[in-house]
Amino acid sequence: MKLLKRLSTILVIVGGSYNCFATEVIRLTNGEWPPYLGKNVSHYGISSYIVTQAFALVGVKVVYGFFPWKRAFEAASIGKNWDGSVIWIRRPEREKLFDYGPAILEQEKVFFHLKDTPFSWQTVDDLKHFQIGGTIGYTYGESFDNAEKKGLLNVRRLVQDKQGLGMVLEKRLDIFPLEIDVANSLLAKEFQPQQIQQLTYYPKPLTRLNYHFILSKNISKQKRQHFLQLFNNGLNQLKQRIGEQWVLHPCSTPLTGNHGLTKEEVELYQSLCPSKLVQPSQPTSLD
Repeated sequence: MKLLKRLSTILVIVGGSYNCFATEVIRLTNGEWPPYLGKNVSHYGISSYIVTQAFALVGVKVVYGFFPWKRAFEAASIGKNWDGSVIWIRRPEREKLFDYGPAILEQEKVFFHLKDTPFSWQTVDDLKHFQIGGTIGYTYGESFDNAEKKGLLNVRRLVQDKQGLGMVLEKRLDIFPLEIDVANSLLAKEFQPQQIQQLTYYPKPLTRLNYHFILSKNISKQKRQHFLQLFNNGLNQLKQRIGEQWVLHPCSTPLTGNHGLTKEEVELYQSLCPSKLVQPSQPTSLD
């Protein structure tokens, strides 16, 4: 009888352990890009939360590791301790190392400038007479990048976006390209209200880029296909719940409970968005 009790106890423990590990785990590197990604941002940021929720709907737990971007990319490409990474735009050199999942974010970069700096543009050629900032390693679209390489634009590359906005405020730059939500998040954290009030942005987009969840080609093809299929299924379910436009354009698309969300879920998603601190400039008749 004692032996039976011991065996029963062992079976309960083993069964409990099996249930704990029944959920699959995917390990992804991550970085700092609030409000979309960030170790100290609520739910690790909007895009991290989208990935987490999409995988959760198909029974996969996501474990994130936060690194500087270069390290995040290299660690994910090795495919040993990490399966992949979030979130990246497509580039030919990256496609040699990773398989791409569907786009989970589409964002536009616009030019931020002082309200008292007259600014408008329609083509890259219109930017020649401005002092422009840019962040090292970022692309600003084929036309802009090519013009910069040819020396047709006055571009000063900086280490951080914060520097660019600061230099605009100090009138050391005329314009600085940045995503609206990224700018609002950065301004709320790093700048004073009287500084924020001086800024506006021109609404015409400089770039429109898609960002993806990626998987290392150094993990098995079977594993990659398995996770990509699961993610596609989970993301489609999530889009039905919160709307495809909110997934791709969070914070700029109304989110309501019409897609089966509870009031609490709506409030959670909305809480991930930064306040709209900067308003667009009004295009002039010359535009």
